[in-house]
Amino acid sequence: MRGEDHLFLRYLLAILGYSLSTIWFCVNRGSKYWQENWEKQIEYLTQLHQTPIFGLIKVPEHPFYRFNKSYSYSVSRLNQLVSLLIGLAWLVIIMSMMNDVLGEFSCFCCVIYTSGVLSGAIGVFALVHFFGKSSTAKEYSKNFNGVFLNY
Repeated sequence: MRGEDHLFLRYLLAILGYSLSTIWFCVNRGSKYWQENWEKQIEYLTQLHQTPIFGLIKVPEHPFYRFNKSYSYSVSRLNQLVSLLIGLAWLVIIMSMMNDVLGEFSCFCCVIYTSGVLSGAIGVFALVHFFGKSSTAKEYSKNFNGVFLNY
């Protein structure tokens, strides 16, 4: 395998890693949205039926540094953070690989190339955002005359 092919495969893998991390981040944000949606519905129903489901919340008994005990971390937020950090790591990998390509080029070419990589990263995020966005809540609100909670 020639050096150029190897570099191309590394770029392809890094772009795939960044793209999948971006999708993973959006999946985590979406699951948090739907979790909050169901929590709001349960909160509304508990108020309607006067049943205090959310009035029963366990307070952490142990400090966070007791690693063998439970603690009230937000699983959804931690998943979002992990996926965001991995996506940023892939971007750093892509940017660091540019040294292999841009070593002999002028500073102007480096700026153009860096701008292209960042534009591509923003483009991937925009594609995932616009094509992966659910329209369920918006469509449902048009056709439903019941209770809607804006939060």
